Amino acid sequence: MVPFNVIEMSPGHLHRGSEGNLTVECNDPEAVDSDIVDIIETIHSSLMPVCGSNDIRSVVWAKLQLNLANAVNALADIPVKSMLEQRDYRRCIALLMDELLAVTNRKEITLPKLTALPSQLVPRFITVPDFLFRLLGGKMLAIDPTVRTSMWWDLSQGKDTEIDYLNGVIVSEAKSMGIACPANERIVALIHDVERDQCKQGMSAENLLRILRS
Repeated sequence: MVPFNVIEMSPGHLHRGSEGNLTVECNDPEAVDSDIVDIIETIHSSLMPVCGSNDIRSVVWAKLQLNLANAVNALADIPVKSMLEQRDYRRCIALLMDELLAVTNRKEITLPKLTALPSQLVPRFITVPDFLFRLLGGKMLAIDPTVRTSMWWDLSQGKDTEIDYLNGVIVSEAKSMGIACPANERIVALIHDVERDQCKQGMSAENLLRILRS
């Protein structure tokens, strides 16, 4: 699982704009003679911190929770930091996350903590007023001010996005269990509309929140 953002600034110039540990599936992370552990120890460094997990499924779901913000960023058409500084964009993200948590709770999946807060608390925390978020959410805002998500880059280059493998997964999983997920359904539709040139990027926080709540 790759938690950080990497973009190619120019040929041969790769830029990592956020932090986190590369996580590798390891059935027995305590086994010092494990081939996987040997690989982890070989790769691990201050430039590329690597860790093992014996429950990669839960790690992937926790990463998916954070990646639900990608579509919001793509529609906002602004850097991630600027997006996070606006409460209504964060409210949009919280709506999407709440629907994921409804799915993981039904599946009895315990999400590991990938940020400073437990996964279950992230949606509640990010909806606090802007002044509180700036005061208490320093780690979330401590990112390169130019960073944008991979989904934004796809749209900016006229490519199809990974929306069906992110928010779309929540929609399909929720439907299979009879769980409503209107916010994720709507944002999947919006991204597909942009892909087909039926909708423009640059949606305001207020407008996007209104659509996701409607």
